[in-house]
Amino acid sequence: MAVLEPGDDRQINNGDASVPSTGGVNQPPGLSLEQQFSLRSFETQVQQMSREQAQDFLIKLYEQMMVRENLYKQFLKHSWGFS
Repeated sequence: MAVLEPGDDRQINNGDASVPSTGGVNQPPGLSLEQQFSLRSFETQVQQMSREQAQDFLIKLYEQMMVRENLYKQFLKHSWGFS
């Protein structure tokens, strides 16, 4: 596994997935070193799941992503005075 330093333009490639580096000043932030480590640990856990476990997990993860999106929307509405 390659270690990326801040400002490094390389990407971490994992099969078909690509995770951007932390980026420079003019680039949107990617993953911190701690997050990259966490991702690798998560990857190991997922690889040990059965197909059914992985599918159930993906469905729950997608639901959590939608809930988070709704929370962000509500937060922005409240912050901008649209509530």
